[in-house]
Amino acid sequence: MDPDIAKPVSDVVYHKNPLTNGPNTEEVTPLKRCLVQLMSKTFGQAYFGSKRIGISLDGPEYASRAVPGGTSQFNPGEAEEVAWLCKHMLDYVPETTDEEPTRQVKPADIGISSPYAAQCAEIRRQLQRLAITGVTVQMLDITTGSQVQGREFEVHIVSWVKNNPGDPYDTGFITNPGQQCVLNSRARSFLISFGAYQLWCNNVANNIDQIAKKQMFYRFAKNFQETNQVIAKRDFLDGKAGLPVDTYHFQAVQLTGPQTMGQRGNRGGRSGAYSVVRGAGRGRGGPQQGGFNTPNQRAHGGWDKRGGRGRGNNNPRGGTTGQPIPKW
Repeated sequence: MDPDIAKPVSDVVYHKNPLTNGPNTEEVTPLKRCLVQLMSKTFGQAYFGSKRIGISLDGPEYASRAVPGGTSQFNPGEAEEVAWLCKHMLDYVPETTDEEPTRQVKPADIGISSPYAAQCAEIRRQLQRLAITGVTVQMLDITTGSQVQGREFEVHIVSWVKNNPGDPYDTGFITNPGQQCVLNSRARSFLISFGAYQLWCNNVANNIDQIAKKQMFYRFAKNFQETNQVIAKRDFLDGKAGLPVDTYHFQAVQLTGPQTMGQRGNRGGRSGAYSVVRGAGRGRGGPQQGGFNTPNQRAHGGWDKRGGRGRGNNNPRGGTTGQPIPKW
């Protein structure tokens, strides 16, 4: 596994005790040279030579939805871009020299994965529509996250699918730590990750990464951002259209507004999950210590510019001022 891929996995998954050794393959192979050359020519100044990149696809044109009559999610816009990039890699004939040999990407090099079976089916459909010369869909390995565990690919393309522009915190089960660990660690030479990185990194910039059970997911998003490995939607689309990309545009937005997100009240229970849809968080605490015969304490955190409100025997008035509410 290339260090560009292995080190973030170590730093994020094992952040309390990072791995000191592992199966890193720092060798510059002909395939890696080909892929770096291709990405540099396609995305110009938006690409810095890493063997791990995130591609940010956000907005209503890349919204996900459930299959009719089912629960599995798919994202037609994202699937179309995954299929295009796959074709772009397979069609590319790299420049080569005796000193720096390269080789063309082969179908057997590529693995495509998604947490959702419906997205795998949509990617197959989009690839069939493109009709790549000399390549059939059956020659490409397209699998769900649960099926890909224990396997590796020279080039791994991940389609995270989930994007709800109306609720930026709606991430479905893609935040599952097992999904994150597996899908971020299947590539030996090159990892390409499609997702709503603008929304996710905005959440990180506004301290939303503290949501329970989503911390690994947001640490991966933050790591992509901090290492300048996210290609902004505008840069991706310009590169796809063959237009020059002269600067790096991706940047998380520090959102501000007149309202703030309440924190839990003092001595209350654990605060509840933040929700744009419900507009409030609720938590319930346990009984007070010391054997007093008093009611359970509670904490309430809401979308309240005054901050959180706590309710309990020792805190009738409430908690601290919260964080800014994102404005999408």
